[in-house]
Amino acid sequence: ARVKLCGFGHSLYHNSPDGEEEREKMVEEVEERKAKDLYGLGVMLVEVARMAPINVLVGAGGFGGRSVVPKNLVSLLPDDCPMHWITVVDMCSGPEADTKKLIQFLKKKKKLTNRFAQQQEESRELKENIKKMTTEIEIQEQVLEVIIRNANLAEQRAVQEEAQNDVFQAEVELVNERVKDEKEGYKEQEQEEKRARQLLTDAQVKERQLQRQVTGGQTKENKKAKQKMRQEIEALEEVKDEENRKLGKVRAAKRNLERDVEGIESEIAILERGLKKTQALRDFRYASFSHSSKGGPAMCLANPVHTSTGGNLAASCFSQPRVNSSSCLKDDIGLKNEIDQYREKKREEEEKEEKRKEREKKEKRVVEEEDDEFERERRERERKRKERKKEREKRQKEREEEYKASRGGGRNMTS
Repeated sequence: ARVKLCGFGHSLYHNSPDGEEEREKMVEEVEERKAKDLYGLGVMLVEVARMAPINVLVGAGGFGGRSVVPKNLVSLLPDDCPMHWITVVDMCSGPEADTKKLIQFLKKKKKLTNRFAQQQEESRELKENIKKMTTEIEIQEQVLEVIIRNANLAEQRAVQEEAQNDVFQAEVELVNERVKDEKEGYKEQEQEEKRARQLLTDAQVKERQLQRQVTGGQTKENKKAKQKMRQEIEALEEVKDEENRKLGKVRAAKRNLERDVEGIESEIAILERGLKKTQALRDFRYASFSHSSKGGPAMCLANPVHTSTGGNLAASCFSQPRVNSSSCLKDDIGLKNEIDQYREKKREEEEKEEKRKEREKKEKRVVEEEDDEFERERRERERKRKERKKEREKRQKEREEEYKASRGGGRNMTS
């Protein structure tokens, strides 16, 4: 905004009278008015500076339209006042003393404004402190209300606890009475238990006496029975050893029979091949005789018949010698009978082995049930020792038999 303050005695100088005395009077009046106007101007400048953002430019006008801007005047305005323009026209039309008066006035006014600003800041701080105090007072009042509520609740709880304590005391009295009754019953039970224990001890003593009397006669009988059992077990072990020996012999014979069976099977395969060839020869002869009227043997040679093995029948007829079919059949029947007999023997041996194993299991069960721990350990040791010995003997026999069989088998093959 731009504010213009005009007309501070400028027109008086232009419209002055002609006489000197009158001029002097007019000058004095102008000086007085200037002083008054300077005071009013300072007041207006300060008020304008406190108003909305306005910059100030103070102009001191003189005769001839010249203007002087005092530098010190601008620095005397309040610090927080933004600068706009205020043009002062014809503020002083005389010496610079008028501007000095204005500067002094503005200095005093600035001090007053600074004090007023400090007072305003203090009042603001006081207001803020008052607000804080009021908030704290409100908070304390709320805390007091909470404390009062808690106190009331505590009183109510105390009343409830007193009532509960009365009830609890009554229950405690009842429990004490029950405990007394239970103690009396417990004492009676202890006395009864003592009596029962005494009766048990007496009965146990009597039982021990009777057992001693009974066992005194039974020990002799048990010893005799054990001796008999030991004798029987030793006899069974001897039988077992004999059976094991027989078993070794049977196994050796079995191996020899298996080898013989393998040789027989190879011979059967050879004989089967011969049978096939003889059948092929028969078929060829039958075909040659049936076709002899038409073409004879030449026709058979012209139309060769192939055998089941894939060879030429005619070539086989002339290359292979004649074989007696009835002798081949007899040999086959004899081989089959031998094989059936061997299989029956094998089954009988397996059945015998199964029966022997079952017998051994039964004997072991009887021995384990009737013998003591010490006797069992001793027998197990003896049994293991005998088994090891038997295994060694068995291995040696098997080696000897294998060696003999290998030598005998080689001779049979060469023959």
